[in-house]
Amino acid sequence: MKPEIQKFLETRESSRAKRPSIKYRKGGFEVVIPEKMDLDAGRFVDQNMDWIKKHMPRAREYRDKTPERNFQEGGKISVLGTEREIRIEKRRTGKITENKIFLAEYLVERNSVKERVRENLKKFARKVFEKKSQKFSEDINGEFKKIFLKSQETRWGSCSGKNNLNFNWRLILGPEKVLDYVVVHELVHLEISNHGENFWKRLKEILPDYRSSKQWLDENPAKLEF
Repeated sequence: MKPEIQKFLETRESSRAKRPSIKYRKGGFEVVIPEKMDLDAGRFVDQNMDWIKKHMPRAREYRDKTPERNFQEGGKISVLGTEREIRIEKRRTGKITENKIFLAEYLVERNSVKERVRENLKKFARKVFEKKSQKFSEDINGEFKKIFLKSQETRWGSCSGKNNLNFNWRLILGPEKVLDYVVVHELVHLEISNHGENFWKRLKEILPDYRSSKQWLDENPAKLEF
């Protein structure tokens, strides 16, 4: 097996799997081998190499679009379309401003810069989602109850049967108008549960340019990797 292909593969054993499988997973391939099965993973991969090569361009494109984030002081991360510099200071809590991500030094020492940036981004994301949901709900015939932040791989938002809104916190890493689109999308589900013609018509009434945001999200999920 070529080293170039090897770096795209991740192999694991599973006690739940009944048969071996290879699945495409966000810029790579997950090889799952049932636990206790006497099977050579390398040989299994070779047997499925034609399928892997067929999907390799998709995996390369995803990785090429995935940002190389610098989780060091001075590193910059795009938040809602604005580059913000990581700064570590002697302070009690973290804070995100218009162009900075301030981290508390003592918390960085307990964890890592990446973990502290993640936690600060999540807190910031919650405030943004709450503010946006309140703002756009004024145009909606319905009320949401609670907001939950998720970390799913590819799902960006959902509206539960109990009128709770679920959002992927990583949307904070993309353009603001894309986050707006997801918020309005889920709010419209308070009125229309399906994705029929009336749903998209109602969405357009609130966000006339929603198609460009939807297209960005469809084409750039890798840019929201953390």
